Amino acid sequence: MPSTRPERILTIAGALLTAALAALVVVAWGDYRAAEPPRIEGLPAERLAAATVETVPDRAPAQARVTTVIEPPPAPAVRVARLTVIAARGPCWLDVRRGGSAGKGVFAGILAEGERRTFRGKVVWVAVGAGESIDVKLNGEAVTNVPSGISTLVARPNGVTPTAPG
Repeated sequence: MPSTRPERILTIAGALLTAALAALVVVAWGDYRAAEPPRIEGLPAERLAAATVETVPDRAPAQARVTTVIEPPPAPAVRVARLTVIAARGPCWLDVRRGGSAGKGVFAGILAEGERRTFRGKVVWVAVGAGESIDVKLNGEAVTNVPSGISTLVARPNGVTPTAPG
């Protein structure tokens, strides 16, 4: 046991922070495992190009006119989440992982007020220490559902899912 009062306070604070982070990881892991989206595979470009041309005969039987309708292929879906976190109103602690709560650690630390970081991946998992202090953008669009205080954000190309502890 530490001998001075400040050492005891720091020891207790460290133990409480470790317990809070462990609880946050357990909650986020359960949410992440339950929220796996189904995989949707696209068509090969050759089949897509062939499917967009359609020949439609005219209804008049006396004429042999043929009308060709060509539609442009749909825009390709975004396959990577580009998550930007800005410490706009104060410092904020972050733990960022690629792939989920048990994924590869990308960043762990404090963003100082005014600092910004951008993270990319199919799934970007972020533990946030002060949600009220940050602005978040996904692929350039503002994210408005970031909870205040401690929370978890799971970003995928199509959106961000927030989870508050408790």
